[in-house]
Amino acid sequence: MNKTVYASIVKDILEQDGYEVILTPDTKNNSACISLTIKNDTNVSPVFNVGDNEEIEPEEFAEFIKKHATDSLDADIIRDVVCNKDEFLKRSIYVLVNRELNSKRRSIVRVPVCNTLEKHFKLDVSDIIKNACISLNEIHLKQLGIGVDELNSVASNNMKKTMPAVIKNIGEFIPMLEHESDLFVLTNSDSIYGAGAVLYEGIQEKIERKVGKDFLLLPSSIHEWIIVPHEYGDIEVMTNIIQEINNTTIKPEELLSDRPYILNDNKLVEA
Repeated sequence: MNKTVYASIVKDILEQDGYEVILTPDTKNNSACISLTIKNDTNVSPVFNVGDNEEIEPEEFAEFIKKHATDSLDADIIRDVVCNKDEFLKRSIYVLVNRELNSKRRSIVRVPVCNTLEKHFKLDVSDIIKNACISLNEIHLKQLGIGVDELNSVASNNMKKTMPAVIKNIGEFIPMLEHESDLFVLTNSDSIYGAGAVLYEGIQEKIERKVGKDFLLLPSSIHEWIIVPHEYGDIEVMTNIIQEINNTTIKPEELLSDRPYILNDNKLVEA
């Protein structure tokens, strides 16, 4: 069964039982993620990757998600992770997202990066619940006495340590290319939330060693950037290309931006 069809069946089953479900294709691994928002008092939105579960029936996997999205997350993760400051900080990561598209998420923990982008924060609990994470809000920080600056600093260090930056020629992602391209991809070692790697300390120098000092960053999704030598990248043309791709192939949940960027002294700014 096609993975997208499989995930859609699981989504339909969960929605019939009253769950609010967002289905987001994972373009890196040709799988799919299901993000469940549970209407309860825990402020938890677990994410499950269904791409590796096709050997079981969709109905069975839907039951697995319902069980772990409520019983396990509520009883185990909330108690042992969310309520333990050291564990909480150890698992903290961030996602680089579009500010405007997320402006209505009032209680989410956010840190502005530039006029159009910001960081959101999550807990990585994938070792407890397979492929799951928890979106963080202000209540979580208040309960543990953690400031936004502390969370931002710890999450940034965690990301760089556990998900180091990866810069590869785009040909490594597109086997049909016969020759090495002048384009590169910036992501992280997990290819998940990899666009955040652009904020790692020293990333500008690493990119320059690969492509030279004059380059544009094209937002592919929240998972990656495409690096284009500036000599090939007229700003207006690149903007039109990005907007066309966003409108035709990128899911709203994964859309990062509709304009190119540059790094100026390791700071991300619009081109």
